[in-house]
Amino acid sequence: WGSHKNGDRIYVYTPVEQEETIGDMLDKYNIAIHDKNAKKKLLQILLDEYTLYKNHLFKNIDNAAKATTRLEEIAIKNTYLTNVTYIERLIESERRGNRDNKAKRVEQLETVLEMARILDTAKNDPNSLTQDMSEYERKVVDRIKDMEEEEDEIDVQPSKVDVQSSKKNWWNR
Repeated sequence: WGSHKNGDRIYVYTPVEQEETIGDMLDKYNIAIHDKNAKKKLLQILLDEYTLYKNHLFKNIDNAAKATTRLEEIAIKNTYLTNVTYIERLIESERRGNRDNKAKRVEQLETVLEMARILDTAKNDPNSLTQDMSEYERKVVDRIKDMEEEEDEIDVQPSKVDVQSSKKNWWNR
């Protein structure tokens, strides 16, 4: 805890849009374009990469929860107000006031309140934020399973009859 110091830099984040095609992703992950399982392999690799990032994020959430608990333990004054309650009171005070740019300050405080609630939840019950599978993850996993089932159906049921009937149809045209 003795290594804490205020930062001397200001970081400005700017969103950057980048277009990436499926062909680019296949090249990036060394998957053959004409591979019949290319989509499944790509989805699996992207899901694995996503899971690594997610695990890293959850580890950071756990560290933030521990740090917050430790900071509260060594705080100079113990108060019955939590950060969330304090920020809620600030928002109510701003709403009652008549200062210029009131709406902008309230909006900023609501953003801070949302972050404080997430941190409070992480501090009190870190597992509550990490135990559920997101809708995105569920869709990807379901799609991979569907692709595997389609492969199994194709491998199990060779269609000799279909090939012969398609030849007959070809010659009858």
